Amino acid sequence: MVGWILGEPVAFADLSEIGFRFVFTLFLAGALEEFGWRGFLQPRLQEQRSALFAAVVIGIIWALWHAPLTIGGTGAGYESGEITALLIGLPLFSIVIAWVYNSTRGGVLFAMHFHTMINTTPILEVANVTAVMELAELAILLGLPIGIILYYGRTYLAATRPEPPIPGKTHNH
Repeated sequence: MVGWILGEPVAFADLSEIGFRFVFTLFLAGALEEFGWRGFLQPRLQEQRSALFAAVVIGIIWALWHAPLTIGGTGAGYESGEITALLIGLPLFSIVIAWVYNSTRGGVLFAMHFHTMINTTPILEVANVTAVMELAELAILLGLPIGIILYYGRTYLAATRPEPPIPGKTHNH
């Protein structure tokens, strides 16, 4: 999208491929991780600590979970040796998904859809990725989680505390 905005030549991706990847990711692949990351671990960690702490811890665990996919380049969308990028990118991405989860009062399906959208091939494919485009993408990758933290605060990463903090568990306030 950044390339298109900057006037770079773009081509539309194969919409049937995007549809297939979306359905595959949502029902059979990456998005199912959200049952564990957001549906189970996020509420339990943020019951005792901040949502920011929980999101960063999940992001690090998530990066280590994907580490085997970076060994030797498995063809699963990861390149060999990409673990450093995962250790930086996934905690940042986890903050954004924690915001989605907490802002929807524990909506795992919303987190799953957001995860799926990020994992799905972009509709516009840029012919020549430039340094400016990479910097703009880095600004978005850093700016969105930082903006969420600054606007909502680290406690909930949302306007209010998600209720119930752990789905199905009753709490005395």
